[in-house]
Amino acid sequence: MTTDNRHHPKESIFKGCEEVFGKLKLPDFNEYSRNYILKTNEFIKQLKVYLNDVNEGRLKVSLRKDKNGFREKYPYYYKYVIDNYGTVQIGIKELIGIPSTKFKSVKIEKYWKNIDYVKDELENVFKNENRIPTKRECYRKYRSKYNIWNVYRFWGEKSLLIGGVFYDFVEELKLKYGYRDIEIENNIQKEEEHKKFLIEIKRVVMLVYDGKINVNGNNSLFTKYRPIYNYLFKNYGGVFYYIKDKIGLSVVKPM
Repeated sequence: MTTDNRHHPKESIFKGCEEVFGKLKLPDFNEYSRNYILKTNEFIKQLKVYLNDVNEGRLKVSLRKDKNGFREKYPYYYKYVIDNYGTVQIGIKELIGIPSTKFKSVKIEKYWKNIDYVKDELENVFKNENRIPTKRECYRKYRSKYNIWNVYRFWGEKSLLIGGVFYDFVEELKLKYGYRDIEIENNIQKEEEHKKFLIEIKRVVMLVYDGKINVNGNNSLFTKYRPIYNYLFKNYGGVFYYIKDKIGLSVVKPM
């Protein structure tokens, strides 16, 4: 191979290319990464691993001080999520499923203002509970289990009532999964508990009647079974009147 102007053969090749194609420049690795690497199955697979760690609370979204958060440790993955989904929470929603309550973020408005996302959250709860928990239940009982609390936070209680934006959807869920009337269930439970309480009352009263415990004093009806003592006093006037009314025996204290 000949040389021009006493240059190395490789230099002549590049010089010739420049004359034909213009000045050469090295490929932009960042652009290559965005256009090719970020679209591979392996990249998405690894991204799901990181998002799952975020979703389960093992990896914070951002910890700028010690640079140990998702944003700082995996900037390419974080940028991909933000560029394509807007927020990490929506990225979790689209790539993994319903975000966990262990996921913490202050940038959640975009997620909860999306009606379709809210419907998915409502259905996720309804298929397990066969109802939508009340605002009070969500705050005290279900806050660590479901994200449903945010429905009330961003949309209000009226959104689930007649005329509300999610009322018709909830009615569809009732037909799809069945509906639990929690008020009826609570009344049935109270009745069962009351029946057990009445059986316990009779057992304890017979201990008094048989002389195994006293009404007052140490280890007595008053000290050991205070709820029963109070119930008998309030509803019958005392244990011995209960004995007379329910058992048909003398109100005289047995020896």
